[in-house]
This record gives sequence, structure tokens and C-alpha cells, in this order.
Amino acid sequence: MVLFGYKWKILTRLATGALAAVLISSVAAAAVSPQLYLGLHGGGGRSLKTTEILAPLLWRDGTLWFADLRATNSSSATQEYNLAVGLRHLIPGRGVLGGYVYYDHRHAAGHFFDQATVGMEWLGKRFDARLNVYLPITG
Repeated sequence: MVLFGYKWKILTRLATGALAAVLISSVAAAAVSPQLYLGLHGGGGRSLKTTEILAPLLWRDGTLWFADLRATNSSSATQEYNLAVGLRHLIPGRGVLGGYVYYDHRHAAGHFFDQATVGMEWLGKRFDARLNVYLPITG
């Protein structure tokens, strides 16, 4: 069994390279640093390998525009890719109000599924809340 197929490696490298230009130009002025998450999860007879890049695009007057790129590969021959653009606005002393739009692509058991996700969130001192709407495109 090959843990990382060539397509996974190519897509991960392309995604990382594509965001590098955005990161270099935006990090100098951003109050928020880019984040890279790498994960390996196991259990239930399968393993998941994940990569996520959260990149600040613009930080101005308490509002952050960001890009979120995710890739997941499973030992059960399932791949998923997600690309988002969102914004979060800081409300001093209260929390963060935000919204986002995702495009999701999944390949599982020989089938392809695409969907869009539109959502909003409140990240507060006492609680967090999120509301998502999923819109199937193909599948």
C-alpha cells in the first residue's frame, strides 16, 4: 500500500507553492501569521493524512480576510480537497464574527462529489457557534 500517491504529492506541492506568493506578500503587514497543520490520524481500520494551510490575505481595521486550503488522503483510497475564502471581524471585548465560502471535492469508491459550503460563525468568550449550508454540485 502506498501511503502518499503521486497525485497527492503533486497537489500538495502545487497548493503550497501557490499560496507561498500570497503568504510572502501578506505576512509582512498582517497581524496574523499563516498556519500550517499536518495530521496523521488512525483508528477504525483506516488512517488519514491531512494538510491544512490557513493564510491571511488582508488585515485591516480589525477585519481579517483569509484563505483556507485543506487536503486529506485516506488509506481507504479516499481523497478530499477543500478551498475556502473567508473573513473574520474582531469585536473588541466580545468576540469574532465571521463568514466563509468553501468549495469541496471528494473522491471515494470510484465516485466524485463536489459541493459548496456557505457559513457564518461567532467565536466568543462564552461560546462558539457556527451555521453552515451545504450545496451539492455533483455526486
